[in-house]
Amino acid sequence: MDFLETLEPCAIREAREEVGFKISLRSLLCVTNHCLPGENQHWVSPAYLGQILSGEAKNCEPAKTLVVRWFGLDQLPPNLTMTARNAINAFTRQLVSHSRPTMPAISDSATKIVKRPNHLIPFKF
Repeated sequence: MDFLETLEPCAIREAREEVGFKISLRSLLCVTNHCLPGENQHWVSPAYLGQILSGEAKNCEPAKTLVVRWFGLDQLPPNLTMTARNAINAFTRQLVSHSRPTMPAISDSATKIVKRPNHLIPFKF
């Protein structure tokens, strides 16, 4: 987040800068309090439900990210962050509560969640 930047514009900018998507936000999906007492850190990470307007998933930050790959909801890698797990859980709860979801989703800056017809998720390593 840049100085004086608000959450929603930050999420939109991060999606473009990190994975090449132009998005609009629909709603707040969840907020994760990620406490790391051993490191004396506390991260607060919002995750948003959003709509992909344009772009293709790609690694726009190769110095920070090894690769961006797609995973099905039933084939997620084991090394997800707490923030990613919480966002995915919130998203899947919405899938269950709505018989027919109509909106793709974008998550926090560490992991990007994109719901397509087959529920694939690009994950940054």
